[in-house]
Amino acid sequence: MASQHTMRLHRLLLLAVADVAAPQGHFALPRVAPEVAADHLVRKVEPVYPAFARAIGLEGVVRFEIAISTSGRIYTLGMINGPPSLQQAAQHAISQYVYRPFEEDGGPINVATTVDVAFKLGEDVRKMPAYPAQKMAMDNFAGAADVLTALSPKLRRWRQSQSGWCGIAEECLHSLNIFELPVKKTGVRLYFVILHSRGTCGGTGNCVVEIVGENANGVHPFLAGSGWGFYAHFRPGSLYPDIFIPSHMSAFATGVAGYVNAGGTWGLLYCGSIGAEGTADIHVCR
Repeated sequence: MASQHTMRLHRLLLLAVADVAAPQGHFALPRVAPEVAADHLVRKVEPVYPAFARAIGLEGVVRFEIAISTSGRIYTLGMINGPPSLQQAAQHAISQYVYRPFEEDGGPINVATTVDVAFKLGEDVRKMPAYPAQKMAMDNFAGAADVLTALSPKLRRWRQSQSGWCGIAEECLHSLNIFELPVKKTGVRLYFVILHSRGTCGGTGNCVVEIVGENANGVHPFLAGSGWGFYAHFRPGSLYPDIFIPSHMSAFATGVAGYVNAGGTWGLLYCGSIGAEGTADIHVCR
């Protein structure tokens, strides 16, 4: 289900390799310099450039903290930083790295180090138009569209299937609010779905949210996370709106995650916050 892929991508990612037992406390392991680890690398897998990142012309570096076992395989990795739209591809590539085992006093040892996975586009792609961040303030988030009262048969079937979000189907269906977003592409409908229930909304008011598309092939959830509303803004020439989802951070700031459709693919492009006084710091995620 799409809600398993959360917008909060800066959490620690743990990867366990099935045939390697991961000892405890790997951050206390002997450390080796990144260049020393690179000299021991015997199998390097190049990442597949994500379609969304390529479409928006995004380059960058994703940095990991990794622990290497006595077999030369990575048994845990933790994300340090890097553009969100590049992280999954970087994780998949680096999880397949194999190193020549490290030794101390004549015996193999587990070690820790940092590794960078770089994404670099060709010059022709790099010249694509940029996606500048929108100038926004708290007023942009006021007045969401009316909730849908008449569901299409496809959306009705999808809605009925969402009872797994909460324990009792009827409670879930009454708590599931669906708003239609403006779309200029023929044959496509777009919805913002928010589940208002005690089990899915914290004390801050942030609830489970999804962006859901509907076309001739059915209903397809494709973005998920948490927040309390949305703001949709059309970029000139775009068939889809840029969708900004606000979430409560504190009494002084509202977090904002902005999603765009580029090359037919949706992804997280904007990160940032809006202060209580209305000042905005919204930028391309790095």
